[in-house]
Amino acid sequence: MSDTEKYDVFKNVDLGSGINIVKSAKGEVFGWYAYNTGADPIFVRLYDDADAVGDGLESSCKFSFTLPADGGSNVNWDGGIRFGTGISVNCSINVTGLSAPTGECVNLTLLFK
Repeated sequence: MSDTEKYDVFKNVDLGSGINIVKSAKGEVFGWYAYNTGADPIFVRLYDDADAVGDGLESSCKFSFTLPADGGSNVNWDGGIRFGTGISVNCSINVTGLSAPTGECVNLTLLFK
């Protein structure tokens, strides 16, 4: 079995500030490929949240990372990051997670279980 068959895959080629449910139950994120084609840095935020409700985003943000302008990130962890409620994701042009980037500039693939 190849490594990619061990994981479920979430793919979004135009990730925005709206909350995207990756998994609506507890799980783990084992890695990602993310690329920002835009001219400004983008914040990608992973939430321990299963219902994609936009209130209280800051309290449920489990992990975040910044993609530079016209740059990417490729990460793989054997141990994973645990999410006790669910896994949701969005991106924004600021750290609060609420301001949408301009255009379809973030391509994200998450490996999770």
